Amino acid sequence: MLHLCALRSQRVLQEVTLNFPQASRLCSVLAVAFVAACGGGDKGGTTPTPTPAGFTVSLSSATLSAVVGGNASITATIARTGSFTGIVDLSTESVPNGVTAVFNPAQVTSGTTQTTLTVTAFATAVPGAYTFTIRGKATGLTDQTATVAMTVTAAPRIALALAPATGSAVQGATTSFTATITRTNFTGAVAVAIGGAPSGVTTTVTTTGDASTVNVAVGAAAAVGTSTLTVTASGTGVANATAAYALTITAAPSGSFSLALSPAALSVQQGANSQTTVNITRTNFTSAIALSITGAPAGVSTAFGQSNLPTESTTPLTVTVGGTVAAAVYPLIVTATSGAISQTSTLSLTVTAAPAGSISLALAAAIPAIQQGSSDGVNVNITRANYTGAVTLAVTGTPPGVTTTITPNSTTTNQSLVSFAVGAATVPGSYGVTITGSGTNIPSATVTGTLVVTATPSIALSLTPAAGSVQAGGSLTFTVNLVRTNFAAPVAIAVSGAPAGVTTTVTTSPTTGNAATVNVAVSGSTALGLASLTVTASGTGVSNAIATFALTVTQPPVSGGNVTYTFGFCGTTQRPIWVAAQDGSGPWQQVTGSANSYSFTITARGGVAFVTQGAGVNEFALTLFYASLAELQGQGSTVCPTAPTKTVNGTVAGLNAAAFGQGLISLGGSSASVSAPATTFTLNGVRDGALDLVAARLSINLTTFAPTTDKLIIRRGVNVPSGTTLPVLDFNGAEAFDPEQKTVTVTGTNGEMVSISSFYITGTQSSAFLGSDLPAASTTRPFYAVPTAKQAAGDLHLLSASATVINGSTLTSLRSSSIYFKNAVDQTLPLGATLLTPTFSTIATTPYLRPRVVLAQQADYNRFWLVSYSQSSGGVARTATISMTEGYLGSAAFDHSMPDFSGVSGWLNTWGLQSGTAVNYFVTSFGWTLIGGGSGAPILEGSVFRSAARFGVVP
Repeated sequence: MLHLCALRSQRVLQEVTLNFPQASRLCSVLAVAFVAACGGGDKGGTTPTPTPAGFTVSLSSATLSAVVGGNASITATIARTGSFTGIVDLSTESVPNGVTAVFNPAQVTSGTTQTTLTVTAFATAVPGAYTFTIRGKATGLTDQTATVAMTVTAAPRIALALAPATGSAVQGATTSFTATITRTNFTGAVAVAIGGAPSGVTTTVTTTGDASTVNVAVGAAAAVGTSTLTVTASGTGVANATAAYALTITAAPSGSFSLALSPAALSVQQGANSQTTVNITRTNFTSAIALSITGAPAGVSTAFGQSNLPTESTTPLTVTVGGTVAAAVYPLIVTATSGAISQTSTLSLTVTAAPAGSISLALAAAIPAIQQGSSDGVNVNITRANYTGAVTLAVTGTPPGVTTTITPNSTTTNQSLVSFAVGAATVPGSYGVTITGSGTNIPSATVTGTLVVTATPSIALSLTPAAGSVQAGGSLTFTVNLVRTNFAAPVAIAVSGAPAGVTTTVTTSPTTGNAATVNVAVSGSTALGLASLTVTASGTGVSNAIATFALTVTQPPVSGGNVTYTFGFCGTTQRPIWVAAQDGSGPWQQVTGSANSYSFTITARGGVAFVTQGAGVNEFALTLFYASLAELQGQGSTVCPTAPTKTVNGTVAGLNAAAFGQGLISLGGSSASVSAPATTFTLNGVRDGALDLVAARLSINLTTFAPTTDKLIIRRGVNVPSGTTLPVLDFNGAEAFDPEQKTVTVTGTNGEMVSISSFYITGTQSSAFLGSDLPAASTTRPFYAVPTAKQAAGDLHLLSASATVINGSTLTSLRSSSIYFKNAVDQTLPLGATLLTPTFSTIATTPYLRPRVVLAQQADYNRFWLVSYSQSSGGVARTATISMTEGYLGSAAFDHSMPDFSGVSGWLNTWGLQSGTAVNYFVTSFGWTLIGGGSGAPILEGSVFRSAARFGVVP
């Protein structure tokens, strides 16, 4: 708030100083008022609040997971705060059974420390989700806790089962069994290996999924007896699983045979069949051999080519799978028997699911574009898989006004025609349509396409720009843009409605293109104001298209006259980018300038407006000043001061750094400051001639935080060359002197907080700040002054009182009163009345925001009025400042409406206040009783100035 207040103070001072040059010392008056309103000097910092002693416990992770038989760890961080340096003991609570949680270390002794918590899940731990608590304890402090979510999972393992677990084979024969794997938390590969086979016995393992078929071939020379085969299942990351198979080898008869299948595994789809070959190897064996098969599930049938082999050694085996057999792996046992000899072999049957019947759809081509009121179609191809039934088609996604016809529908063929009839009112555009095919006991199929509805032929037009401003006697151009819809023929362009003195020319008409240029020539006699030009585009077979161009005819800029505004000595951001003038209540006209000088004619009273651009590309300030002819003539040469003539350097001594000591130096309107421990300063822009130098030492009262001047130095008749360094200004030296203290009584307060400030101003416009106090309710205050013996002719004191109303942290109103006097004596300073509340309204929001403000006149403030608007948003800043003199306004109420500059040459609407962004305002009225000060003469003792202001947001 203080920063904003300071900015507003600076703006008000600048405007009033510029707009009323006779009150040359009013700057000092207003500075005092706004310094007090903004709260005086720096009130110092605040004492930091000490951080309380304590500690916190934080975890690297609030979750962990451990496998039964394994462990996991996280890191706990102990952070101490404040003055705590003691020991922190760590423990755990509610750890689940079978789990241990151990800290290393369990006791933290100093600093910010990390410790590792290791959690071990033993074999007795039950898998599941748990939470447990970590607790930190320290003597004299509140325990700190953290919660851990823990997951215990079972250890991965595998189990092994054999079917059958025993078997026998005759020497020279074979047998088989199945090894089945059961998994727990393990999905990796498992290898099955056979160990312990006696000499003459070989094994072969065939694996499908988790089932392995083990064929055991017993050689003719293998020893008769029982032995144990060890079956081992192994995988990476799990313990091996083992099982024992008891193999009994019996002696072969004088003749023997063996049995084998080729292949030993079949994969058959539901409803299909497949074959394997049964191979018999006879050894001195000529008897008939009978074949049989067991283990086939319901729905699976088997058939041997021959089930009895008198002498043959091979026969086919056909396996037929019914359509309802579940998909799975089935072991079928084939047995060959002859007398007391029996041999077996396992056939691994894998039943797979049969594919279901299905269909798919595809468009034979893209759906053709269809114009409103027409129809067309596209063929849909049907691809069938295991399905020969009827297919029904349906269409969705068409826009309103489109109907579809399918020929044929519910078809057993492989193609149907889908036709689209587009109504005349259907909105043109692209529409996604979906064609769905369905049949009995099959999933539906879809295909999508894009239906493009095109409009009937038409033309449309637009203008770029759609409006333009031109000075009488000038010209402009605009472009006619054509938008064609299904229309490529020539289009004629005509312009009508031009007022007298305006001639229009179309570059190309008729045209087969999409644009044409219109030139508008305005004669010097054309009536000023707004006119509408009607542009018509026509073509054969389409309706005409019409657009309107808003033509504003403005006066040409003026130059030359009895008022001149000079900006030659202004900085870049103070030089206008646009200037206009208003004679009396007549129209505003742009003023063209030369060498930053602008001249125009005013009869008796009038206004001047100009726009400046700040340092940013989106920072614009609009200034309007309304005054009498004489006031405008006097103000025009004082917009910016004369170029500086020299620079003077200097040093100070005797500043008190402990009291935030500061030296303020003034020389003929140029000023500088230096703050301890610095000692050097530079005065820029010093006028030439003999001037008074005034230096003040300013200190901060460390009890009240009010700024006070305790030493002064005055050097008379200083006139040195540019670049000179002055003799040291020593505030503890002989030329320094103390100010006197007097009393002022402020009257007319209404319970506001009041502050007092005093200055000393020499006849050469050098000044010294003599001190100020903080806002308080007391109406009688001390102030500081220069002793009479130290004064010279033309020197004056300036004493000011300010009364402020602050709502929360926002300044809402301000009154100030100031008086010029010479000798240091007690003073009485009456305040003026409270400023009436201004009334705001909005005239227009486009092409830019134009507010109106009305404020009734008051006897205390009837000399000068100022209103300032400001808005800032998103890097764009705009201000508009309006000031008005008594010579312009007379006795009427201050009633100002923001002018409409949109018709003035060179004006850009982006310079004005914009709708949609908050607008802040402050309104200030001034009054004075002036002694002297006329025609450039100095202000004399007894002159009184009053001002009152209100601040807020435009409703």
